[in-house]
Amino acid sequence: MTAQDGKMPLVLLCMTAIGADVTGDAELNADYERFATENNARRYESLAKPIDTTRPRRYTMFQNQHIFRAETLRRIETNPERRDILRCRTVNTARTC
Repeated sequence: MTAQDGKMPLVLLCMTAIGADVTGDAELNADYERFATENNARRYESLAKPIDTTRPRRYTMFQNQHIFRAETLRRIETNPERRDILRCRTVNTARTC
């Protein structure tokens, strides 16, 4: 099973969405929708959770990569609720840097 919690869902969602967007491949788009919605949209639910500020901060490079993925996916995503989750994730990640 692919990751549904933590930071890895963003990698899976972003890379699948980019592949579908760039190639126009209907199967990749279907995979993205499946990953985005399975288990009651658990991956997006995970991204909507507040960031744990009690953990040590990650290196700036990794924070920047995380923000870049969230913003890239936000620009591809057409669902307003998902776009809001991704915008909040970007803002909250930037605040923890």
